This record gives sequence, structure tokens and C-alpha cells, in this order.
Amino acid sequence: DLGKYLAHWIVVAWSKCATGHIVDYGRIEVASDDLGVEQAILVALREFKEMVADGWPVGTAGKTPIHPRQVWIDAGYMTNVVYTFCQQAGIRFRPAVGRGAAQQHHQWWAILFPVAGFGAAAITAFYMFRLIFMTFHGKPAKAQVNRQVHEPSLVMTGPLMTLAALSFALFFTLPGINPLHSEGWFTRIIPQAENLTGYPELGVEHLEHGFHQAHSQAVRLSVGVAGSGILLAIAFYLLGWLDPKAWAQKLQRMGLYQLSRSKFYFDEIYDALLYRPFLWLTAKIAWLDWDLWDQRFIDGWGRGTVKASEVSGWVDYHWLDQYVVDGLGRVVSWMGAVGRKVQTGRVQNYVLWALVGGILIVIVAANF
Repeated sequence: DLGKYLAHWIVVAWSKCATGHIVDYGRIEVASDDLGVEQAILVALREFKEMVADGWPVGTAGKTPIHPRQVWIDAGYMTNVVYTFCQQAGIRFRPAVGRGAAQQHHQWWAILFPVAGFGAAAITAFYMFRLIFMTFHGKPAKAQVNRQVHEPSLVMTGPLMTLAALSFALFFTLPGINPLHSEGWFTRIIPQAENLTGYPELGVEHLEHGFHQAHSQAVRLSVGVAGSGILLAIAFYLLGWLDPKAWAQKLQRMGLYQLSRSKFYFDEIYDALLYRPFLWLTAKIAWLDWDLWDQRFIDGWGRGTVKASEVSGWVDYHWLDQYVVDGLGRVVSWMGAVGRKVQTGRVQNYVLWALVGGILIVIVAANF
């Protein structure tokens, strides 16, 4: 990422599943004031090219260093210089056109994210202290109830007071009392791991200063935002410098009071964009599942199976059993009955039938 005075770089190891791990990162100073912007950019790029040629070590010392397969250089700044350098440096170096801060000025809606975040933090602090001031300060709305209110015993308040005391960050920095400091008994109980990267600038000791600066900025910003809400609550509900009803009328003229009272119509928007469409979708899915799939397909298969079993039972009983099986039995029984009439037990009848059979055989043989 090229700039007029600094060039930031990062080395990432990518896996096949599109996840990456940071191998190393750093920055190169660009001496634009001494050499001119174009020449200084070229010097910084050549320095980075030498770093790429040297590679980065893997694991313990002595192993062959790895070299990046692709090197992408920001071409949004000094585009011609970057393209010329990439053409001369080889196929590994490629220009990349991103969207810098100067190219994103038209995205006005991006300011809504920090405004919403800081505004929510300020409103939360405002309403929390509004709750405290309206509950424990001023005249009670119901004097009879207020006279019966008493402080609970130490058994209940003791743990709460202990937790309230521990909520102050200075207890974690003792023997110091500066909550913005990064040392203290709480930090010492967490041991620091050994730096195995081979780069001292990636160690915890080297990065502690950056962590401390980021922590300090975050603390100041959060305290400032929360403090603004607390001060506003004090002005409205503790000191009475500002009249809530008067300001509510002023905000009502701009529509802000009703907007806030209606919770920015979040429930209505949620109902219209998520709740109702989701219910409609679930109703359609339920119709497909119950009316179409269960009633028509699953139950249809059941009704078809029942009908097929009825037809199969009728065919099995009325046709196969009555006609084929029982019919064959009846034929055999009839043939047996006829045969019994022929078998009279008289030798004369047997000789007669044998003679008739012999004559038929001779006739058939004579003709065929």
C-alpha cells in the first residue's frame, strides 16, 4: 500500500480453503521530500523487491526461506510508476487497483455507522443516569411508599459494593493507580509467550507500545462519548438546567421526539421487512409440507397402496383361489369320478376296452 511518506506491506500465507495467516508485516519509509515523490516511490519498491528476493524463513533457522508467488502493489497512487515497475520487475509483481480514502468520498452513508455506534453509547449512558437521578433524587411521587423504603442489610449490599469497587480499572493496575497504564498485577499473572517468528518486531515487547496507544485512544473516546451522555443527564434531571418538556416540544417540531419515542420505528420496520415476510414464507412452506407433500404425496402413496392391496386380495381370492387352485381340484375330482365309473371290476369290460383301444390304434396307424 503506497503512500507519499510510507509504504505498508504484509505477507499472507493462503490455504486452499481461502483462509489466510499473516506471516509478516511492516513499512518502508518513502523519502519524498529528499528525492521527489516518483523517485522515492521507485526506491521503496526496489527495496521491497529485495526483501521478496531474500524470502521469509520457515520455522527454525537453517531451513530454505519461502518466496511469495504473487506480489500485489497498490496502483491507486502513482499509477504510472507502479505499472512501469511491475513490467520491469517480472511476472511475480502485479498492480492492484483498490479504493482509497480519496476515492470513497461519495459514500456519504459510511458516516452513519460511527454516528450510530457513538450515538447508541451516549444515549445508553444518558438513560442509565436518567434512571438513577429520577429514582434516587428529587421528590418522591408516592410519599407513603417512599417512607416504607429502607436500605437492605449488609448481606445483600456487601457483594454489590465489592463488585462496584472491582469495576474500577485502577484495582487491576496496583500498585499504580493509572488505568491507562499497561502494567500491574493483572498483566503479570498472564505470562508472555516466547517469540518464535524470528522477527523481534513481532514480539509482544515491541508491539506493546502500539497496543498501549490503541488502548489509550479507545479509552479516551469511550469515556468522552459516555461522559457526554452523563453530563446531559445531569443537566436535565439532576441540576435542572435544561427542561425536558421544553426540549421535547422543540424536538417534536422537527419530528425527532416522536422518532425517538417510537424507537425509530424499529419494531415496525422489523415487522414489515422480517417478521411478516418470514411468516408468509413459513406459511407457504407449511402448505407445501402438509397439503402437498403429506396429503397428496405421502398419503396418496398410502391410499394407492391400500387400493392395490384390495385389488390384489380380490384377485388372489376370487380368481387365483376360486378358479385356478380350486378349479384344478374340481377338475381332478371330476376326472376321478368318471374314472371310478369305468373301473367296474369286471374282466369282460376290461377286455372289451382293450379290444376297442387296439382297434383304434390300428385305424390310426393305418391312416397316418
